[in-house]
Amino acid sequence: MEGLLASLNISTVLIFLVVFLIGYRWLTTPKNLPPGPPGLPLVGNMLSFLKAGPRILELLHEWHVQYGDVFTITMGDKRMVFVKSNKSDIFSGRPSNLHVVHTLTEHTGQGVLFSEGPKWKELRRVTLMTMRDFGMGKKTIEERIQDEARAVMGVLDIGQGQPICMKPLLTSFTSNIICSIIFGKRFDYDDPVFKELTSLLTEAVAMPVMFLPVNFLSCLRFLPAVKRKVQEFIDAFLSVDAYLEGLLKDHEETFDPDNIRDFVDLYIKTSRESEDKHLYTARNMRRVILDLFGAGTETTSTTLDWLVLYMVAYPDVQKRCQKEIDEVLGQSRLVTMADRSNLPYIEAVLTEMLRCVPIAPVGVPHVAVREGKVGGYTVPVNTIIMPNIGEIHKDPVTWTDPDTFRPERFLDQDGKFQPPKDNYIPFSLGPRVCLGEALAKMDLFILFSSLIQFYTFTMDKGRQPNLKGNMGITYSA
Repeated sequence: MEGLLASLNISTVLIFLVVFLIGYRWLTTPKNLPPGPPGLPLVGNMLSFLKAGPRILELLHEWHVQYGDVFTITMGDKRMVFVKSNKSDIFSGRPSNLHVVHTLTEHTGQGVLFSEGPKWKELRRVTLMTMRDFGMGKKTIEERIQDEARAVMGVLDIGQGQPICMKPLLTSFTSNIICSIIFGKRFDYDDPVFKELTSLLTEAVAMPVMFLPVNFLSCLRFLPAVKRKVQEFIDAFLSVDAYLEGLLKDHEETFDPDNIRDFVDLYIKTSRESEDKHLYTARNMRRVILDLFGAGTETTSTTLDWLVLYMVAYPDVQKRCQKEIDEVLGQSRLVTMADRSNLPYIEAVLTEMLRCVPIAPVGVPHVAVREGKVGGYTVPVNTIIMPNIGEIHKDPVTWTDPDTFRPERFLDQDGKFQPPKDNYIPFSLGPRVCLGEALAKMDLFILFSSLIQFYTFTMDKGRQPNLKGNMGITYSA
């Protein structure tokens, strides 16, 4: 009898807790919140994400179809709003209460990516100014990209047409460009330190950390398996951070204000001239460099990898690209940014590629910095906002046959390139737009054009291109 009473008491307590949680959630839910799928007590919609696995994008698409352009989900005790729109100016914050993000910034600092308010504005301003002063958008950067393109083609020439996995080579290309800008030097692709650096960066961004349950139920961090997974992610960044610390120490020791060699020297100069010694620390500098690597390496190399794969899948597009280059400049020299206006079809292919395969389909999480309206609904302050770039880029209201790879959609009747005017945000949206956008566009145009100029890409015999990607921090082939 006592055992029965005890079990009844436990059941009563559990029922009370569930009812209390449901009631609390109902009472604290703001009015006019975007609709969304019902969730379970404590976990919200988390089980749906776990069940979806690699089908996360398909699940989000189903919810957009059911609930509209804006919908709300709950993940543990956190509310997230997915938006299929770029029409709001409230998306300028970054979430600091996601466990993995919080743990990472505790170890490596906030940098530009995760800082807020005046600190973010100042770091972003100085970073962009420093990149501009060092040659962003100028001839010096273009020449570095061309030199690196020659290095890539040298590797391909040595292979003499044998099958090759392009992704590691493309990652070396983008990483070396960032290294040349930041440290004033490039590495041989076989350099063991450089290979370790690119491997660690690839490993870090391949982890699908955004939707890990521990981000939304922080009590899970005590579970050994979860703790180990988070630590693997942190360790990858810490290894890069430790390597950067050594390079920065060398720069500090050899710094000459009258001989600025690279981005790091300019940053050191700015930090010594600034009165804010808490902002311009060595730790923050390393974190900013990590942000630049994240913005300018893995994302761009992944896009280039997709471009090669799509040229294999669409040989007619590849032939038309080659024909355009042959007619404009042949093979007498490498393409330059000055050729861009004369290569409208190449430009259309790059634009369509970024539409069809946005590298971060749900972007980097934002936070509403104030209460605002999105799609007629109220989004409370501090709500996590996920701009669903993949859905924006395939909205049938904006795009005819959105699931078809068709570069011609960006050409007018005379064959001139027509840039997209609306609902096209491959580099995210709002004030938090990608730091590496200008560099990425130069990388993509010069290397893709150079590869198509001198090579034809085909699949190894007996294999077919797989155009379904893998969801990590980036969406990779």
